[in-house]
Amino acid sequence: MSLHSLPGLGSTPCISIDSYQSRGIYMVCESAGWYPEPQVQWRDRRGHHLPSLTEKITQHDNGLFEAQISIIVTETSSRDLSCSVSNSHLNQGKESVIYIADPFFLTAYPWNVAAYILLVALGLLIFTASYFFWKQHKTKGKLVANLEEHLAQKEKLQNELQLRRAQIYQASVILDPITAHPDLILSEDQKCVTKGDTAQNVPDNPERFDSSVCVLGSEGFTSGIHYWEVEVGNGGDWWVVGVARESIRRKGWLKFSPVEKIWAVECDWGKYQALDSSVIHLPLNERLGKIGVSLNFEERHVAFYDTDNMMAIYTFKEVSFSDEKIFPFFCVWRTPGKYIKLCDREKR
Repeated sequence: MSLHSLPGLGSTPCISIDSYQSRGIYMVCESAGWYPEPQVQWRDRRGHHLPSLTEKITQHDNGLFEAQISIIVTETSSRDLSCSVSNSHLNQGKESVIYIADPFFLTAYPWNVAAYILLVALGLLIFTASYFFWKQHKTKGKLVANLEEHLAQKEKLQNELQLRRAQIYQASVILDPITAHPDLILSEDQKCVTKGDTAQNVPDNPERFDSSVCVLGSEGFTSGIHYWEVEVGNGGDWWVVGVARESIRRKGWLKFSPVEKIWAVECDWGKYQALDSSVIHLPLNERLGKIGVSLNFEERHVAFYDTDNMMAIYTFKEVSFSDEKIFPFFCVWRTPGKYIKLCDREKR
């Protein structure tokens, strides 16, 4: 889990007097450590929004945002100012208030030099405080980055360990030609299924899918843990891999979801999705070459893995298997000549 995917509040705004410009005082407000991008503004003592001179929002490498906003205060403008930064997701924010006294307006009083010295001293004080804040913020940023890297490595190791444990229960899976849709061509060893360009002349037995272009594995399971791998890199724009109950409908079009007794993932025009009670987009960075499927009756889940990158893709949890047999389930559609293939791997 990424830390900066969660909304959070940043630091209390730091207001500094920068310089004199346009016969006024140039002031800057800064705040860091926000997520997502915050809203920042100047207000007078009545809470009315004041137009800013500049506004800059920067996102750092750690994903957190830093805001900087400036304003010029003149003798005729409001002397009571506040700088507020808010997080719209949390509906919370932080605010700093400052009052500009008359001596700071050098052109209005005869003691310009004294006011200037005082302003310089205040600037040095603010600079020192800002530098201390910056050092703290930098240290915190390094700690966050290190923590995120540690969590990413831990998640990667957990994924690999989970997959290695599943691979211990390697099952020997072959396809069942009696269930294959007429458009599907099975290899002689019943390990590979190819989308044909015309329907084959096969018996219309009760077990055969007649609309959805699917095929089941030849052996069903009722208990234990079972694992198999499927090459999907040549499956084209649309394929489905998963498991299904024995009582799955064979006639008419299927909706690929647990409602139809199917637990599967699919590639739909290059987009990978889990077909749960609602379609869940899977944000994979690379094209899938091989999928591992783990059917676990003991923990009541069906898990899918990207075996090339040793990572979990999606897990159906609290699956209601009932007392029926559960069969490996495959579909390949749309493009003739495309195929998916069961992989043989050495048991560990």
